[in-house]
Amino acid sequence: EANTITENSVVRHETVNRPELYFRILPLELDEIEYNDDWKAKEALGRAKKEALANDLRRLPREIAALQQQAHIDREVVIPDYTEGKFTAEDCLMAGIVFCPHRSWEFGVTDRYKSDASRKGILDFLQSQHSPALKLGWFMGSAGDGEAISRAVQQDSLNNQDRFLHDDFHLMVATKAFGMGIDKPNIRYTYHINYPQSLESFVQEAGRAGRDRKFSVCTILHNDQEFRLRNTTSKLCIDRDILTYFHSN
Repeated sequence: EANTITENSVVRHETVNRPELYFRILPLELDEIEYNDDWKAKEALGRAKKEALANDLRRLPREIAALQQQAHIDREVVIPDYTEGKFTAEDCLMAGIVFCPHRSWEFGVTDRYKSDASRKGILDFLQSQHSPALKLGWFMGSAGDGEAISRAVQQDSLNNQDRFLHDDFHLMVATKAFGMGIDKPNIRYTYHINYPQSLESFVQEAGRAGRDRKFSVCTILHNDQEFRLRNTTSKLCIDRDILTYFHSN
């Protein structure tokens, strides 16, 4: 049942006792809420989330400087000698992860492995917006692809993971499996394109930041609008629809 409290619904004190992590929700609202079909609605929200992500990444270096100086922030977690320039410095010592609910298309990692010319993935969008300021890598699984593409996806993903661990990238765009079992101390920020299946899942995934016990920002991009589909009585909450997809597959 939708409102049943399960084991995954419980966030335990020891799980969230991470004073170095600063959690925030970035709300998004679209002006247009009526579309011809659900694909058009998802395209519109997908574009809006990508634009919001890109804009927030531009603001984040300044935001970190301001946020970690707030009175309630434990002085022990403040990043020493922090400057905004370190965010995009060549040494990539301030790293981040964007967690995506899909492998491709508007809410996915990248379309680079598709045979057509469409490039609507989040990595694809960020590369067009941030290159060369942020060095970007990607990681995702290869389920459902042909043998050659599956092999390329796996090889590229593992290579990118290794490069990320060795500070060759500022930012990894990845599916949620990325980072499990990886202890990279200098991940300073995470983004979730869609809210995870439970608070516990969010804390676990976002908790890949701040492993050095220094200030880190963990953000969810959230939309709770109901979109109307023309010529039908149907309504669509896309964030909830994405989450439901994972529960049913």
